[in-house]
Amino acid sequence: SEGGEEGGEGENPGEGENPGEGENPGADGETGGVVTYQHIFNTKPDVGAFHCVERVLNQNPGELWMIGDSFSSDMEGAKKAGWKTIWLNKNLETVPEGKEAPDYIAQTEEELLEIVKILVMKESKDEQ
Repeated sequence: SEGGEEGGEGENPGEGENPGEGENPGADGETGGVVTYQHIFNTKPDVGAFHCVERVLNQNPGELWMIGDSFSSDMEGAKKAGWKTIWLNKNLETVPEGKEAPDYIAQTEEELLEIVKILVMKESKDEQ
């Protein structure tokens, strides 16, 4: 391959790399606001996974939103970390007894989009 780079066609960049080794990807804040499993060294619902995202994005917990479809791993973990939450609840499940309810619940992607639009508009107004 050109430039003395190793690897060949058909290989996926980063495939087989251990995200727990070496530098923290995105530690310079250059994630574009999107954090993937490659940035996180814990797994949901471990609060450490959410704190890792906070560090990568350089944000406080109260400034972050978790949108997810799993109550147990997405909503519970995010709530424990102090994040705001939107649960995409396509299966029409109920919030387990004794658990903190998400901030918003959408039953379809369309409802989710409407919630996000409303929140973005509200945020824009609050900043003015």
